[in-house]
Amino acid sequence: MPKFANPKLKIELVSGTTKRKLTATIDVSFDANEETFIKLVPTIRSKIRCQIMGSDSGFNGGNDHITWMTNQFINKDGQVKFTKTVNASSLDEDTVGADEIIARFSCVNNSPVLFSPSSVDSPEISGDF
Repeated sequence: MPKFANPKLKIELVSGTTKRKLTATIDVSFDANEETFIKLVPTIRSKIRCQIMGSDSGFNGGNDHITWMTNQFINKDGQVKFTKTVNASSLDEDTVGADEIIARFSCVNNSPVLFSPSSVDSPEISGDF
């Protein structure tokens, strides 16, 4: 099963606009047996998905879906990077106060031999975007 490490999310102002650039990254690695299997069977593909969400709990209910990033395929160890530009208003997921935004990473693969790890979240970014 691929291993996830260092999930990150960055939200930047796009100068002169009301848009925000989202950059989400995660490090993905495979153990030696998985790497060998992937090299031997080139049709094995692991796809990393990234969903941007408003982080809510308790009083505010569950997490709110904001947007999906474009899926990225991986064949070897390395960092997977997602970028997308959105309207700032789409990040306004709470009616009152600051918004809390996370990136949730998950893996889907096309092999019964490679198990998919549980999803992992980036640290929360809080602010008025």
